Amino acid sequence: MRSAWAPQLRLLAHSALSINHGGGNTIHECIHFRVPMLIYSGGQHDQHGCSARMAYHGLALLGDREHDGPDQIEARIERVLAEPSYREAVDAAHRRYRAYADDGVLARAVRDAIAAAART
Repeated sequence: MRSAWAPQLRLLAHSALSINHGGGNTIHECIHFRVPMLIYSGGQHDQHGCSARMAYHGLALLGDREHDGPDQIEARIERVLAEPSYREAVDAAHRRYRAYADDGVLARAVRDAIAAAART
């Protein structure tokens, strides 16, 4: 599907793979919906760094925007879909995200920071 806009969250809820630009928000959404990624970094802001981290941790395969043609893109898609390690890595990251949220780690950190600032 090619479109100027798509309801990304609704699509991710039913997707086996996301081909994306490697932006932080998209990566978080893919992890939330447990969707492995094929990333063609857009080269903007944090995209190269985020893309590299996802590949390092096994949640994504990186594509080459300059050199990948249809055959290479198809091969990369097939690889991510066929190799269980990508799905397993995304599932593990999702579980860590949920545990982090369920344990209230961020809320505690904010409360502690506010309390520390109030003491100074």
